Amino acid sequence: MIKIFSDINFKEVNAYLIYNDKNQAILIDTANKAHKEIIEFVKNQNLILTDIFITHGHFPHFYGLNEICNQLNHPNVYIGKEDMTSLFDSKKT
Repeated sequence: MIKIFSDINFKEVNAYLIYNDKNQAILIDTANKAHKEIIEFVKNQNLILTDIFITHGHFPHFYGLNEICNQLNHPNVYIGKEDMTSLFDSKKT
């Protein structure tokens, strides 16, 4: 199953939560300020978020990443090597 989250107030950026009937889930991007809705949905559905994939280093694709990781048992996070520095330097986004 796929649940799509959007932040319509910021260029309609999206996140995609893909999960199965065993309650395992992966997340693709964070959809900027939709990260709070993602956390709430994962908790309410009793999903186990195992991995997060960040498609590229623009901040709306990883905004809220720390909060998601802290509240959802620190899933693995994947981002391309070229974009990794964007997580630590706001001037790179």
